[in-house]
Order: sequence, then C-alpha cells, then structure tokens
Amino acid sequence: MAKTRECTLGIRISCDLKDALAQAADREGRTVSNYVEQVLKLHIEKRKKGGKQA
Repeated sequence: MAKTRECTLGIRISCDLKDALAQAADREGRTVSNYVEQVLKLHIEKRKKGGKQA
C-alpha cells in the first residue's frame, strides 16, 4: 500500500534543471513531483547501502 503524502517541500531550481526534470518525468510517464520523489528515494537508499549517512 502506498504511503500518504503528508509533507511538502518547496525549492528553487534553475529553469534548465526544471525542463530536464520534466522531460525525464515525461519519458517515464510520471509527474515531475513523482519523478523527483523517486530519484530522491533511490539516492537515499543507495547512500544507506553504501554506509554513508544521507
């Protein structure tokens, strides 16, 4: 079962990065928000497995 999203995160990024994220999300059939969430989750999991603190 999917977890309920209860928190928000607002960040400022360059327009170039936003465009690249939108393109990547579109290729995977995701929203930008969902794409960024997945990328961040994978990054945190990878760091935990590598023994580094996130």
